[in-house]
Parts: sequence; C-alpha cells; structure tokens
Amino acid sequence: MLACRGDFASADEHIRKAQSLDPLSLIIRTNIGWLHYFQKNYANAEEAYQEVLKIDPGVLPARQKLWITYAVEEKTEQAAAELENLMRLFGHENLLHKAESAKPANRYQVDVQTYVESGTLSRHEKARYLALLGRKPEAVHALGETAAQRSPWMVCLRIEPVFDQANLPELPKAVGESRGGIAAAAVG
Repeated sequence: MLACRGDFASADEHIRKAQSLDPLSLIIRTNIGWLHYFQKNYANAEEAYQEVLKIDPGVLPARQKLWITYAVEEKTEQAAAELENLMRLFGHENLLHKAESAKPANRYQVDVQTYVESGTLSRHEKARYLALLGRKPEAVHALGETAAQRSPWMVCLRIEPVFDQANLPELPKAVGESRGGIAAAAVG
C-alpha cells in the first residue's frame, strides 16, 4: 500500500525488513522487482525477476511481472517470449499454438491480443493488455469496470507505468475519480 501512495522509500524499507526476516522468499524478491517497476527503474526490476527465475523458472509472479516490464520498455521480442512462457506454465496450449503460428514480426501483437480475447484475464489485466496494444477506449472501459467492482488493483492505478505510457486522458471520468483520488475510492 505504501508504494501505491507513492511512498517508495517507506515501501522499500518495509520490503527490505521482510527480506531480512525471510531471505529465501522468492515472492519477496519478486516484489522488490515490482517496487522497482513502479518506480520506472526497469533495469533493476528485470534483474530482480531474473534472479528469482534463475532459482526457480516456474515462479509465475516473476514471469508475469517480467513480461510486463519488457512490454513497457518496448522490448517486444523478450515480452512475447515471456508471455509465451506464461502460456506454457498456465497450460494454455490453445493460446500458445495461436501465438506460435504468428509471423515473427507480429508475434508480440498476436500474443497480447490472444490473451485479451481468451477470457482468462481479470478486468484490470485486460485493461493493461489493451493499453499495451494502444487500444485506449477499450482500456479505459475495462478500467471503468474494474473501478465499478472496487477492485483492490485500483489503488495502484496512479503509479502503474502501463497506464502512464498509454496517456489515457479519459481515465479520471471513466473511473469516477482523479488518478490521485483513486486509491482512497478503491479502499474506502
């Protein structure tokens, strides 16, 4: 919650304390990467996720966060490869087959679009994927649905790099709050 309020220093302090209590936790290590991601320090985020995946390549949260980090950085080949790894690990063979049949130049777009159409994503994740595809009106609509459900993910909306990059001016109206006030609305 501290990071979602933009208090990265306190969030970092707390996560480092947690790591000192459980230095082997791959989830804590993944969350250190997530904190870097929210601060738009993508190189450190990637490094944190990759360290986790060296220890255990099947840690889904690290893979999920790594692909999003690659996507935000517009490293589309790496993003597509990680998204396909997720398809394998989640057992989404039908999605993987469709992705693998795409031409290399279209692989990233097809991978992301395949997941959007799959029906397996939460509304928040769907909004994120749509924003990455540049489909702003649909992303805003999905975020409006997320807000209507009072999803806990809304508390992180104002620091989410995907939505910053997508430049969604319609967003405050769609979710009924200014981006700065969304955290209070979602929690309250």
